[in-house]
Order: sequence, then C-alpha cells, then structure tokens
Amino acid sequence: MIKITGSVLQKNGFAAIEYEITADFTAECARCGKETPQTVKASGEKYLADTADEKDENENYYTLENPGMIDLREFMTEFLVLEVPLRYLCSKDCKGLCQKCGKDFNTGECGCPKTEKNPAFNILDDFFN
Repeated sequence: MIKITGSVLQKNGFAAIEYEITADFTAECARCGKETPQTVKASGEKYLADTADEKDENENYYTLENPGMIDLREFMTEFLVLEVPLRYLCSKDCKGLCQKCGKDFNTGECGCPKTEKNPAFNILDDFFN
C-alpha cells in the first residue's frame, strides 16, 4: 500500500508543497529468502513554479504542467529511485542459508562441515610425505 499526504502552503514568498510518502509491502530477505513486511517513508518539500523560467537553480522546484494540477508521478519516481533500497533483510543480524544444504542458520546450525578442502589441491597431500 502506498500513501501520499501533502499540503500546499506559502513559504518564502512562494507556493510550496510539503509531502510524505509511505509504502508498506512485503519483500524477500536477501540472505534467507523469508518474506518480511517492510515500510519505507520519505518526506520532502518542493516549491511550485508555473514555468521553467521561474526556477532558481539552487532551489527544489516543481513545474506545474497543467495550472492547478500536481502530477504525483514525479514525486513517486523520485521516491522509488532515491528511497527504496534494492535489497532487504528480515533483521539486521540475519545469518542466511547454508550454501550446501540450504538450512536457515537463523533457526540453528546444520551438519555440514565448516570448511572443506579444495579438491584441486588433493595432489599435494602426499607431497610432503
């Protein structure tokens, strides 16, 4: 669910929009694959300009394409690009899965050996004997 709230007000002699975007969704943990609920929030402020000529390069402006209408796609695109992470974790200390058997380390250890010798080096076993 995505929720956008905002208000238009007078600020520094200009019309400005203050907005907050909240997105609630489920995402797969990048380490263990568990579905986990996520919430991402972003807020911001943009000054409103009727034309591109009114923009000051140092300010954060939104140009009104249609007078009296604010197109929320620009705010959503900015939100998705800047605020939504590419990877999610079910918790900060998620231990992930065993690469051999696939056991979830968050629920306990598996029986797989911790380290394995690279079979390419088997020929060296008798070298020092």
